[in-house]
Amino acid sequence: MDATACLLEAKCGGVSVQVLTDFGASVPILSSDCVKRLGSACQVRKPYTPVRVASFSDAQLALDQEALLTLEFDTPSGRLSLANMCCLVLPGALPADMGDCLMS
Repeated sequence: MDATACLLEAKCGGVSVQVLTDFGASVPILSSDCVKRLGSACQVRKPYTPVRVASFSDAQLALDQEALLTLEFDTPSGRLSLANMCCLVLPGALPADMGDCLMS
């Protein structure tokens, strides 16, 4: 993890989600494992065409699902809600030190 990244705890529909804020990321990514855990707390849809992204290992991936969700963070100043956040869905899990969601 580089200096621009920070692992945070959030809630989505009452379910805990580990969110890695990474300003080097080009798009938000959510693991399909997390999508399964969230159930109806997120809406999954297919974009018109698969979206091509480079993975952490520079492999090219074509992601064909996106999830719409609301993340809630408890902060010292109160609750912060990110509503209708659209993430591409990565099959499986993100690497262990990256949590459930990679937020750009």
